[in-house]
Amino acid sequence: MCPHTFGGLPISDMPLERFGRILDQVPFATDIILTGWGEPLYHADFLRLMDLSRSKRPTARIRFTTNGYLLNERMAREILSRGVSRVAFSFDEVPLEGCTAAEGAPETLGHLPSRTAMANAERFCALRIGTDCRVHYQVAMLDGNEEAVVALIAHAARSGADAVALVRLETWSQPAIQRPDVERERAIIARARSEGARRGVPVYCLNDHTWAMLLHISQFSGFI
Repeated sequence: MCPHTFGGLPISDMPLERFGRILDQVPFATDIILTGWGEPLYHADFLRLMDLSRSKRPTARIRFTTNGYLLNERMAREILSRGVSRVAFSFDEVPLEGCTAAEGAPETLGHLPSRTAMANAERFCALRIGTDCRVHYQVAMLDGNEEAVVALIAHAARSGADAVALVRLETWSQPAIQRPDVERERAIIARARSEGARRGVPVYCLNDHTWAMLLHISQFSGFI
């Protein structure tokens, strides 16, 4: 999903056998999120990870976040046939009329502003009709991307996505990137929620935590 060139994170995929052992250690798992550091659909065994999750935890909700580039029609049908509960498409820019991004344009945080990815998201929204799968669009709050957030909400409304999630930018692994200040974030959230209400698309912020969760994650200040 997001390339990380800082932070000392190893570049490797979790072996299927290790994933199975982890599942065995959490017998009461209700949610299985197949997202780590990177694009999950690059994992050669992604569909087998889903199969293993479903066989070991048949009632668990399976979800993941993707940049959408590899989610072509064949892969979309394979994923939907395995009973995925939610897919989130993570975008930084929206290559639509009136926006500056286009296929092949320079990446921002690692998500190529791609017409292919947007078309894949649109197709997935249509293919999942009649299933229990929900589709969310996701975008990080950056200085200067407010119009891209508005455009993404418009695209979500047209494609039939269920919601748009705003994400606070994490900077611990990307020290050269500056996070917007709190007031700027609030302004982005307020405008996004207003636009979502106008278009009938729920907009929420992934960083709206309960006080208990905030108390817990405050121990890891680089992540909030």
